[in-house]
Amino acid sequence: MAIIGREFTASRGGLRLKEEKNGPLTIQSVERALAILEILARATRPLSVIEIGEITGIQRTTLYALINTLVAGNYVLRGADGKLSISSKLYEMSSMYPSRLPIVQRGNRHITEMALRYRVAVRLSICTEAGHVVTVASSEPTFHVSNVAPQGGELAVHATSTGKVLLAYLPPEESRRRMEQCRMERYTLYTITDREALALDVAEVCRRGYAQDEREYLDDTTCLSFPILTPDRHLVAILSATSDYWHMKEVYDSVVREGLQRSKLIAMELSGGTPVSAF
Repeated sequence: MAIIGREFTASRGGLRLKEEKNGPLTIQSVERALAILEILARATRPLSVIEIGEITGIQRTTLYALINTLVAGNYVLRGADGKLSISSKLYEMSSMYPSRLPIVQRGNRHITEMALRYRVAVRLSICTEAGHVVTVASSEPTFHVSNVAPQGGELAVHATSTGKVLLAYLPPEESRRRMEQCRMERYTLYTITDREALALDVAEVCRRGYAQDEREYLDDTTCLSFPILTPDRHLVAILSATSDYWHMKEVYDSVVREGLQRSKLIAMELSGGTPVSAF
């Protein structure tokens, strides 16, 4: 049974991690507690103990003990109806994380200047070892930018510029696997729903050095994304700029030119280079 991206096998006492040859020693109770937190974090509504038990297969007595521990530690909230939801504690802990990242320290100036200069929302996202994209810094003008794509959640790789950058720079086999597994859900009239068309679009990303989604994920919104690469062309982060469709048409060429330049500057600074900024 697959839960939150981890493999589990059912056992008498609930979930037991599959053993891997030469794998690290893990503590089952900690793994179970983390699984409960991930389930609650991804849930769209509070869950009952029974629902969590059905998802995890953890024995009822053990499950109650784990949940009581998480509630006592203020990681989980128990409502008056007994249902459970994630607390703000994990958010508070995670909010301290981005400022320590070199990509944020090097990139904050770049995204702030771009946002102010072109009146667009600019974000920095990191690429995790699991192949996910997580936004760690953003700069949005004080004036309104409509329909900026939400942070967090599952990435629609076929319909977002960040997703296309990820596909373009993953190892070829992994990229093909991601495209084959993608549900190709239609979000707007302009969403790419054909895998062959997506493959061509991803190949174009590598050729021109950036990706775009033009009203493909959100109506009347354009997003441009630029890869931040290591010297050996490994994708470590993504710089993206988002605005409403009509405003982006006015500044498109300038945003592309500057996005390409700034993503390379950030990459050089991360690798220890000392580029002379053109800005």
